[in-house]
Amino acid sequence: MHGTLLSPFTRKVRVLAAERGLDLPLVAAEVGTHVPLAGPAQDALSALNPLIKIPVLIGVAGGPLYDAAVICAFLDALGPGPRLIPTGVARWPVLRLQALADGMVEAALLCRFEARRPPAQQDPDWIAAQQRRLRQGLDALEAEAAAL
Repeated sequence: MHGTLLSPFTRKVRVLAAERGLDLPLVAAEVGTHVPLAGPAQDALSALNPLIKIPVLIGVAGGPLYDAAVICAFLDALGPGPRLIPTGVARWPVLRLQALADGMVEAALLCRFEARRPPAQQDPDWIAAQQRRLRQGLDALEAEAAAL
């Protein structure tokens, strides 16, 4: 799998793989945090994922898999033992929570990347919108805490 140790999405996949007892070697990917994503490192990643994002799972029939949720679903279906992501009706609430958590992580990362820009180029309204997504996500998780 191509990814970085600092990526929360790579970490998510690695945790699922470990929980399922799967050996998932990590190939360090060089990714940029600034637009445009150009250069040799991004070109190499682009050959695996046209969105130039990690993680990317290679060696899969049908070509590389990208997006942590897709990779997790694929890995969860491998091997014996109970799945971490249920099937049937129980699957949808779990996937909804996964989407909520992923959206919260994305909002946090966007805030972090915006904070790395020069202060004069930062957009306080945009940061506030991302922070709102985070707060609302936490509120939604708190509302469901008893059921988790």
